[in-house]
Amino acid sequence: MGKNSRLKKERRNATANLYTAQQKLFAANGLFRELTTPPELSNSVLSFCHSLSDQTPFYIACEPEAWSRLGCCDANVEEYIRQTGCGKSAFGFRVWVNGPNYMEAESHAIWRNGDAYRDVSFSNEGESRILFLPVSSSFIGKFDDVPKKVRKAYGKENIELLRVYEAYEARYVIPNRQQMSRAEAWDHMLTYERWKKGERYTPIVKQALRSS
Repeated sequence: MGKNSRLKKERRNATANLYTAQQKLFAANGLFRELTTPPELSNSVLSFCHSLSDQTPFYIACEPEAWSRLGCCDANVEEYIRQTGCGKSAFGFRVWVNGPNYMEAESHAIWRNGDAYRDVSFSNEGESRILFLPVSSSFIGKFDDVPKKVRKAYGKENIELLRVYEAYEARYVIPNRQQMSRAEAWDHMLTYERWKKGERYTPIVKQALRSS
């Protein structure tokens, strides 16, 4: 094979590989669509939770205040403590599922006062309740020390799609992500009052996928 023929073949292969990677990336976005609270504590949900914590997950109603900010669960709890004068933050995860294909644990904080709990935050999806998994009993640290997101896909094809997405995220999304400070987030993020009036937020992950 001549040099020119070899170069043409390499370019064709590179183009084909890029096209395949882009296809997988957009297909992976399907894993994150229609995320919802697990309808029941199935064996797969419990197994996923047990891989993250020795604590027992439980359902809790979403009871945000009008001032609660989207994506600011820790600050929401701190503000609720300030206003009520009691309680403390309970760290853990909010568990999501997409049918049998995908599960996700997202760092989350709720209010606790003795045996009483309250989730003073809300989700963009409008969930009426969440599945909350407290951090492990051995956890020592601040809310920022809780893993931000833990993902698990099921099935050979979905596992491959998630691998491609997480490689893309590590290379392009995370290094270029502009993180707002707590004060900036409190000033700019959507309040529950505005959400009830119909305003919605487009997650950064989906924005990145659309622009890739």
